[in-house]
Formats: sequence, C-alpha cells, structure tokens
Amino acid sequence: MALNLHPLLLTILVLPVVFPFSEAYRPVEVGRNPINVNDPHVIEIAKFAISWRNAVSSTRFQFRKVIKGERQVAPGVTGVNYNLVILAKAADAPLYCEVAVFDREWENLRILTSFREIPAGDALAPALAPGSW
Repeated sequence: MALNLHPLLLTILVLPVVFPFSEAYRPVEVGRNPINVNDPHVIEIAKFAISWRNAVSSTRFQFRKVIKGERQVAPGVTGVNYNLVILAKAADAPLYCEVAVFDREWENLRILTSFREIPAGDALAPALAPGSW
C-alpha cells in the first residue's frame, strides 16, 4: 500500500524542518553594525550620495573610495541607514565626506539624509581615517 499524504499535510510536516534554515528566519541585526567597505552595494550607496550632491551643487565631486562605515536597520525594519565616510576629490583636492543614506532596497528607494564635507587638511580629518572609529 503506497503512502498517499495530502499535499497540505505534507507541507505542514516539512515546513518546520526547512524554515529554520531559510533566509527569512535569520534574526534582524539590531544596533549599528560595521560594513565591508568593498561590498558592491555599499559602494553603490556611496556613489549615490556623491551623485546626488553633484546634482545640487556647482562643485563637482569625484568618488574615490569608501573609507569606513556602518549600517543600522531602521526601526520596524522599514529600511537600512548607512553612515559612511567617503574619500572624494573636488578641484584636484582630496576631501572626506560624511554621509547618511536611508536605503529601502526592495522598493528601489534611496534618500540622502546627511552630507558633510571635511577637507583632508582639516583638523577632523585624522579622526575619519581608517581604524579611528
């Protein structure tokens, strides 16, 4: 006699075994977490911040690299806040940019919430260098 399980019953029996290993089950990161500065998504967010700044300013910035940063899942998991320090160039002079970007990737929504320029010669610049956070 062949075992003939109803598909719904089979689903109920299999889900508890499979679900704990799925991406949807992983806990949400709480608090601020360091990021990989070479992650393509992080670089994309940094370039977004620079291009947005270029759109509203007469000074042209050129993206060089992400120096450091952190990400924080927004309350209620409405998106992710990225706080980045970017090395850029403007008028042949290097400068650091502290930026904050809200990203809701699943809706293709990105908002530059903060942008602050710090010239490389500024007294604050050493505090922005890698390893100083």
